[in-house]
Amino acid sequence: MSKIKDDSTILPEPEKIKKVEINTDNTLVPENYPAEQYLSWFMSDVQNTQRWAGSLFRGGFDITDPKMMTLKAAAEESIKEVEDDVVKLKEFLAAYVPPNSN
Repeated sequence: MSKIKDDSTILPEPEKIKKVEINTDNTLVPENYPAEQYLSWFMSDVQNTQRWAGSLFRGGFDITDPKMMTLKAAAEESIKEVEDDVVKLKEFLAAYVPPNSN
């Protein structure tokens, strides 16, 4: 009796690892983490301002109502934070030098 060889167990030869050439002309562009942070804070503060303003102006405004005065103070604080974020973003953009700008 002859044995039939089962070829399903034979694995192919592994491919040789190709040598990778490093191109030194490419420059990695660093992330602008501070700018991303300022932008994230700005967007969050704008959403907070929108929420406070919506709650504040949805109904009648009564300066004798303590709840309304609390909402007004919160809206003013949110607006101040938005203004601070805009100043920080403007400062960043004024000082920003793009990579590879030689």
